[in-house]
Amino acid sequence: MNILAYLWRMTRRYVLSPESFFVVIVLIVIYNTIVNFTPLTLWQKAREKLRFTTVPSFRKQDSNDQKQNLYWPSDPSKSSWEFKSGNVAVYSIQGRRPHMEDRFKIVNGGNNSRPSIFGIFDGHGGEFTAEYAQQNLHTMILSSVKNGDEDIGELTVANVGDSRGVMCDEQGNTVPLSFDHKPNQTSEHQRIKDAGGFIGFNGVWRVAGILATSRALGDYPLKERKFVIAEPDILTFDLSEIRPKFLILATDGLWDCFSNEEAVEYIKERLDEPHFGAKSIILQAYYKGSLDNISVIVVKFDEKSFKKKSR
Repeated sequence: MNILAYLWRMTRRYVLSPESFFVVIVLIVIYNTIVNFTPLTLWQKAREKLRFTTVPSFRKQDSNDQKQNLYWPSDPSKSSWEFKSGNVAVYSIQGRRPHMEDRFKIVNGGNNSRPSIFGIFDGHGGEFTAEYAQQNLHTMILSSVKNGDEDIGELTVANVGDSRGVMCDEQGNTVPLSFDHKPNQTSEHQRIKDAGGFIGFNGVWRVAGILATSRALGDYPLKERKFVIAEPDILTFDLSEIRPKFLILATDGLWDCFSNEEAVEYIKERLDEPHFGAKSIILQAYYKGSLDNISVIVVKFDEKSFKKKSR
């Protein structure tokens, strides 16, 4: 009995004391931090907590830009950006994120001989790459297109990452223009494994437990061993055959709350609105609980402009 009494007394003094509980909690926190630690995740969390951000450097149009019909969001101090010209409308909001990383670009060829370019860019871990693409990618594309190469009835879509495009055809059906690059897709997962990488689940499937997309323009540290690549999927569509009513380009802040079909049905009923429904669908996604920046471009087509390809 004396031994049992002694053990019980020691247990109460050293194991069941408030100090012991505190030490156990501290050890659990330290263990969890070490096991789940990645430099990028820790840095991102610190930025969110401390709001250590930079102000987006959206530059204003100069006279040369206006002549070329190049458009940027005009006021970086606002939490929303909007634009409309002819058959194109854009709406973009910072949403629940502490800073804005989305960018968009419109090069409106109009009735000129050069092509129109519509681009949407979603930055992550900062806006630098999205802003660089916004300011430079259209120039690279235009310089690679020779006079006479463009076809009025052809739409070319290049996609890297998880921003997405969809189109509404003549019958009102949904036509996907792109497919998200997710690490858990069979082909992408195999490519990452072949490169010596892995995917881990942290809220969503991520490359090396860090990045939620398997292809991106930035994220250089994950490209050294080609875990993440920048090679786009490129699809072409014959508009003279599809004769679309409109197309939607949007960052994943929209697609977190809308499927392709839901977005097409929503916009289809709001094409008469000032922004062709772009503003309405963004606000709806926000009210549904989207936590990301949200940007939407809607291009409304005039079926009279489609020309059959000459054979």
